[in-house]
Amino acid sequence: EIAACHSAHTSAAKTQGGHVYMWGQCRGQSVVLPHLTHFSCTDDVFACFATPAVTWRLLSVEPDDHLTVAESLKREFDNPNTADLKFLVDGKYIYAHKVLLKIR
Repeated sequence: EIAACHSAHTSAAKTQGGHVYMWGQCRGQSVVLPHLTHFSCTDDVFACFATPAVTWRLLSVEPDDHLTVAESLKREFDNPNTADLKFLVDGKYIYAHKVLLKIR
């Protein structure tokens, strides 16, 4: 996957192995060679490093099948890609979200 945004002069690519690289103008600095990031998708490069923050994907204004709040939370439960906290229980990691634990 290769993505670019002309107005932000930012580019990103995701390898077949899942590594995400970025180059171009990143937060006002010129990155001449592809730089390996910690991101798992190219969208995050544009959200965090493009000025202004942009998306390279087309946005649809047509309604999709929306999940309820409970369904969305269930989908993210024990998800290592979105969690910001993990517990080790009986040799297995359980992934959680600090904000949800604070609410409860």
